[in-house]
Amino acid sequence: MGSSPFHPPLQGLIHENHGHLVTLGVSHPFLEAIKSTTAAEPYKLSTKLTGAGGGGCAVTLVPDGEHAVFHSPGNRSQTPSSIIRF
Repeated sequence: MGSSPFHPPLQGLIHENHGHLVTLGVSHPFLEAIKSTTAAEPYKLSTKLTGAGGGGCAVTLVPDGEHAVFHSPGNRSQTPSSIIRF
């Protein structure tokens, strides 16, 4: 997945970091639903919660050349999340 040699190590770090945040109790069921959705077929993407807490934000690693748009699991009519390419 992805053409960058950094993609596999980043996937591992994202999974590990998210696990630590869940252990600390700072996740939320909606964030876990986003993570489960992006990890499943057909996406198989790595997602973790992010932010200073209480904001309900998630970051998903999307490989170069792929397009992904996700909506909040609580309200699919919301504007999709921003995608930042770097």
